[in-house]
Amino acid sequence: MKKKLKKFEEIIKEKKLIDASLEILQWDLETTAPKKGKELIADVFGYLSMKSYNLMTSEEFIKLVEKLSEKKEKLNDIQRKEIEDITEEIEKMKKIPPKEYEEYSKLVARSQGVWEEAKNKNDFNLFKDELKKTFTMFFLMSMKREWTLKN
Repeated sequence: MKKKLKKFEEIIKEKKLIDASLEILQWDLETTAPKKGKELIADVFGYLSMKSYNLMTSEEFIKLVEKLSEKKEKLNDIQRKEIEDITEEIEKMKKIPPKEYEEYSKLVARSQGVWEEAKNKNDFNLFKDELKKTFTMFFLMSMKREWTLKN
């Protein structure tokens, strides 16, 4: 049990490091990133998003979480809550195909730069196409996820 908890904590730490990196990239996109560098940052954002996705949906991690869930009574309150939250997150993520997850992550990151430009120029028309793409992709992924949950 201790080995499983240690492995779980290692994976969660890696996920938190990735998530923190994504937050820093998001902040950079919103503040100081040069216009010509935003495409590269969007690619890095997609790459790191996939690292997080693959970590959370790996067979090894899912089995580990399942084993820990079976022994919930031996966990403290914090560990139990973390396992419950992660289980829910895994279920949601498994419903989204990896390629779509990566494309959506990149799209959202790229859109940030377009939004910043539109906001600075006070011209919403600059952002209209990006917003439409983002909304459409989000809607389609949500519909697929709902359909998968029902079937």
